[in-house]
Amino acid sequence: MAFRFAHRPRARLLVGSLAGLIAGAGYGSALALSRLTYDHGFTPAGLSLLRYVSLILVLGIWLAVTGRFRRVRPRVLGTMLLLGVFSFMITVFNLSSIVYIPVSLTTIVFYTHPALVVLATAAVLRIPVNPVEFAAVAAAFCGLFIALEVSFTALHPLGLAFAMGAALTCAVMYVVTNRVLDATDFVEATFYMAVGAAVLSALALVPEGGMAVPESLEGLMLVALVTVLFMIAITTMFLAIELVGSVPTAMLTNVEPLTAIAVAVTVLGEPLPLAVGFGAFLVISAILLMQASRAQRGASESARTSINPPARVFGRRPRR
Repeated sequence: MAFRFAHRPRARLLVGSLAGLIAGAGYGSALALSRLTYDHGFTPAGLSLLRYVSLILVLGIWLAVTGRFRRVRPRVLGTMLLLGVFSFMITVFNLSSIVYIPVSLTTIVFYTHPALVVLATAAVLRIPVNPVEFAAVAAAFCGLFIALEVSFTALHPLGLAFAMGAALTCAVMYVVTNRVLDATDFVEATFYMAVGAAVLSALALVPEGGMAVPESLEGLMLVALVTVLFMIAITTMFLAIELVGSVPTAMLTNVEPLTAIAVAVTVLGEPLPLAVGFGAFLVISAILLMQASRAQRGASESARTSINPPARVFGRRPRR
């Protein structure tokens, strides 16, 4: 996919940005609707296993039909499975955090990960990050702070530790994903990531005695919808990282909590205070600001890429 856009930097930026926004919207919608699945007997571990197994089946069929299953180097395979561990850990940390502190506080702490991605990218990958991007991260953080109307009246050290653990794990996952996509493509990476996460989700179900299945048609349709939204979100997230990088993708997925708020208002009937709308405006403005900065700064880099395009198509060298 990245090779197809090698000579079309604007298309690469557009598709990558759109994929990042879709990922954030998918995650946010799935997050808000997941709460309803618990009313039908599902548990976080059961829902997690269903999502990852569905993802494995769909991507596995795609890789098999297109003939893209290949022998993966052990180091690359191990890294992709490690991404599944990170994905599972993020879920566990977030679910554990809300036991001790408000959900809004958990969310705002978790969404420090874009700033952490910026710092990690600059330090580890030695990719320069300009002041505009740092300012955009700060603006997005402030917007989320306002939109989620965070209350610091109930602080618990363990809850904050879990939330920060989720943020740190997410930042590491973005950076590692950015590196692993140098050796593979987003479809293969997502597939093996799902395998690693599915194994851990299955193990987490053991103490619960197995997965509960909703008895009503409404429950089954709701679980199916949440699963599809998650599959779309995680696949487009990996695509966005491949096309535009980890830092822009982390910023673009900041629409996740805003989408969750919108779904909560329309589906769950929760009120929408003015502060939430203003916070949403700040987040979207920050995303547009950073993408505009990336587009302008990447003109010369894209020109160099067009002269020496990546020599792979979905993990293989292009045929001559």
